[in-house]
Amino acid sequence: MRLTGLLHSVTRVSIPIIALFFVLTGSIGMFLNLLFEQEYLHRMGRGFYTDNAVFFMFPDDVVPDPADPFGWADIEGQTDYLIVGTVEDIRTLYYKGQVELPPLMSGRFPDSGECLDGSRLVVAGSARLGESDESGGTRTIHLLDSTYDVIGVAGSDQPSQIDDLFFVGLGSVPADRAIRGRFFINASDPESVFTALGDQAVQNGLAAPIRLERPTEPIDILAPNLTYGRLYLSILTGILVLSSAILMIVWIGKERRTIAIYRLVGYGHGRILAGILSRYSWMALSGILLAILAQWLLHTSGLYSIRTGFLRQACGVAALTFLSGILLLIPALVRVFRTEVVTVLR
Repeated sequence: MRLTGLLHSVTRVSIPIIALFFVLTGSIGMFLNLLFEQEYLHRMGRGFYTDNAVFFMFPDDVVPDPADPFGWADIEGQTDYLIVGTVEDIRTLYYKGQVELPPLMSGRFPDSGECLDGSRLVVAGSARLGESDESGGTRTIHLLDSTYDVIGVAGSDQPSQIDDLFFVGLGSVPADRAIRGRFFINASDPESVFTALGDQAVQNGLAAPIRLERPTEPIDILAPNLTYGRLYLSILTGILVLSSAILMIVWIGKERRTIAIYRLVGYGHGRILAGILSRYSWMALSGILLAILAQWLLHTSGLYSIRTGFLRQACGVAALTFLSGILLLIPALVRVFRTEVVTVLR
């Protein structure tokens, strides 16, 4: 008799386990995708700054260093940050390292070097592209008393504040005009970037920047919905993890007699455990792969748009549930192994 026979008769329990992981991966994935879209629209409506962005400005009487007017922005020892300033309806930007920039419909943003070297390059919001002129295959637009080459179009399939803005490199704006703007810093740790920026500004002979309160935008009314959404996601994940654990206990309970028979005929505990875990893994992976396939089919058919790394996140939650099931399955098996075979078979 082969060990696979031990696992052949668990259909009534395996179907709920496969269904659990199918629902888990699918529902968590779709919900994460929905939250991502809400957060994405939230940032887009603000002008693409995050909840922890740091806002600042320089004192009105500050005078840039003629030799290095933007030296304060290229912060020594800091990377992966984005500084965005405001001059009328124009956003001046400088970034260093890997950062997330506003979405583009076409083209590109100026690179880090072009942001400070005075290159007259602009990314126009999709709603402002009509203000540009095209000649000889080159599109230009007149901004801040200068002519800029349009190298990209910002925007997305959802109307937002981004559509009405222009983005230019910080160094393309006269320094005495650019420094009068209001700035914000986006980074994984914007507080440390702001502290370093202040130190560097002082070293460059500038007055220390003034910290500002984050402005309240109309789109911020979505913030409570995002908080409740994350809370709901946490509760849902907890319920599904608990459900997986309960199913494991029920499964082992139903297999006590079969396990006892295999122990009676000489199968070792390690071999029985390996068979149980392999079957559990197969069921879990079946549910996860079916959910991924279902969402891929919905996406390719146009009924559902995947706009985030939902796969990685949902599979992470599924892995948590999978591991929690194993952690409870092993103690349950140990209890079965410790029970006398005769007692189980009686």
